[in-house]
Amino acid sequence: MATILIYTSPARGHLFPILGPALELHSQGHDVHVLTLSSEVERVHSFGLKAEAIATAVESREMDDWKAKSPMGAIERAMSTFGDRSVSEVDDLQNAIRRNNPDILVIDTNSWGA
Repeated sequence: MATILIYTSPARGHLFPILGPALELHSQGHDVHVLTLSSEVERVHSFGLKAEAIATAVESREMDDWKAKSPMGAIERAMSTFGDRSVSEVDDLQNAIRRNNPDILVIDTNSWGA
């Protein structure tokens, strides 16, 4: 069986959609490990999956697109957030790979550094 490492961006809306496939893979005997929001680690554990928090530096850069005064401004702010997080995601994912030695990586589309 495979070891699968799932890396999510710090948003519940990006964690919960991947939990269905993660649980299915786990039910088939795969070793599934999820890196996600610190506030959701215990919930992921409650489903029988391994989990740990993404780096504090990644999680602490909150999405602030709601502060924009226009749709284009919101996009610019969101892109800045993803870019800012990416710097810390590189090391965070590399460390997780060293710890878990995965066969398969599943990376959230908004985790640009991962």
